[in-house]
Formats: sequence, structure tokens, C-alpha cells
Amino acid sequence: MKRTYATLAAAALLGISGALVPAATVHADGPGPGTADYNLSANTSVTSGQKFFEAAQGNSAATAKSTAQFTVEGGTLQLIAVPDLNFGQIPLTTIVSSGDKALENNLVSSADTDATSKNVTAFDGNSSGKLIVNDLRGITGGWTLSTTLGTQFTSKTAGAPALTGITLSLAATGTNQVNGTVSLEGNGIGASPVDVATATGADQGKGATTWDVNTAANASLKFPGQSAYIPASAIYQSDITWTLTAGA
Repeated sequence: MKRTYATLAAAALLGISGALVPAATVHADGPGPGTADYNLSANTSVTSGQKFFEAAQGNSAATAKSTAQFTVEGGTLQLIAVPDLNFGQIPLTTIVSSGDKALENNLVSSADTDATSKNVTAFDGNSSGKLIVNDLRGITGGWTLSTTLGTQFTSKTAGAPALTGITLSLAATGTNQVNGTVSLEGNGIGASPVDVATATGADQGKGATTWDVNTAANASLKFPGQSAYIPASAIYQSDITWTLTAGA
């Protein structure tokens, strides 16, 4: 690139906030853009003796490069959605003699005549089976999701006893919007917390992780057997508690 040097006898009109910026000896370094050795502002500000790039007749247009910048504001670790789980009609023999029952859907009753959990002690569950964790912290140390099931299932049906010893199992694959998948898995979930999903280190679980817990393969209840009289058509409910903590 051809370089020319000139000494200006008059002030250069450089239009900075309407003021005239006088120029001393300047270096017209062709059309630009600048380098570390020669640039328009020397990483500071416009001053007298300002350098310039010349758009001479017959040459290509003068160009210059400036910088756009932003700073990422870190967010929080969020529990966005937790599912209600309806295991449908369960044969009395399964409850009395022991057995398993798979998930049927995510629609649970909130009627005053039925509900002992929904909108009584548990208000957060959704009817679409969505379980969502959102990690907006940027560089993180991962997170852990744990689950407990209430110590008993209760019913508002007259004469229906509380049922104890029932446990929950979960299995699903969550899709992460940044990096792959995160497994949801837990067996024998009862009153003691069970870790059901873990995002390890800084490379997993960033952004939103979504599980669909809405099919028979995703959840089931295990009944240990009950010796009490249990009336037919009784609706039973219990709380599921989901706990999200930072760190894996």
C-alpha cells in the first residue's frame, strides 16, 4: 500500500461535535483500515494532529474499523415446570396384594370432593407432563434435581384409609437446548430424597432442559400391599416434591 506524508498549513475540518480539530503532520495511510501501528484514534479519542485514511481519486474508498461490545449478564438457576402424574384406575388386587401401575396421563382432580393434594398442599404441577430446568448462570458447576413422594396417599372418600409405603419410579430423556441430553431416572422414590437428574460440570445442562413425563414408560407406582379395607372408586392423592440445587 502506498503511503504519503503531508504537513498541513491549515486546520483540517473533522467535524467532532461541531468543532474544528486542527491537524499537525499527518499520515495518509491509503484507504485503511487501521493497524496496531497506525490507526485513527490510537485506542483513545479524537485529538489534534489527527491521523486519517485518504480516499484519493482513483483509489478504493477509505475504510475504518471500530468495535461493538456487550457484556453478558448472568442469570439464575430456575425450576420452570413440574408435572402432575395420574396413574388412573388401579385394580384393588394390585393395591392389596402388591404390584406396579404405570402412568396414565397428567390430569389430576382439583375438585373439593376429591383433592387432598392438588391445590390443597401442591399448587405447581402442570397437566402436560412438562418437567423443565433452566440454567442461565453462564459458566456453572452443574446442578442436581431430586424428588420425594409423600409418606402417604390420602382420600376424601368416607372410610378410605391412608395408604403408606407406596414408591414412585421415573425414567425419561431430557433435551437440552445447548448440549445434548440429560437423563431423568429414579427408582423407589419415597419420603427420602432421590437424585433423579444431574448436570455435571460446566458443559452440561446449560439453558433449558425439558423432559416429557407423560407416557406409561416415564413413571410408575409400586404398591407394597395393604391389609386395610379400601372402598372402590376412592380417589387418592399425595405430594411429589421436586428440589433443584446448584452443583452436581
